[in-house]
Amino acid sequence: MHVLGANDVGTAAADSVRQAVLINPQELADLEDAPALARYRERQSAGTATAAPHGDDRARRGLETV
Repeated sequence: MHVLGANDVGTAAADSVRQAVLINPQELADLEDAPALARYRERQSAGTATAAPHGDDRARRGLETV
C-alpha cells in the first residue's frame, strides 16, 4: 500500500495536510460491508431480523426468478 501525501497530489494547505490511501477493491468492499453486517447481527440478536426467499425478493422487484 502506498500513502500519498498532500504534496504528491498538489493540494497542500498551510494549516492542514490531506492524504489519500490507495486500497484494493476487495479491501474496500470488506470495509463497506462491515457496518451493514454489524447492524444485521444486532437485529438478529434482538430477534428483529427478517428474511425472504431469494425468488420472492426477485419477483417483488420485477426481476427474473430462477
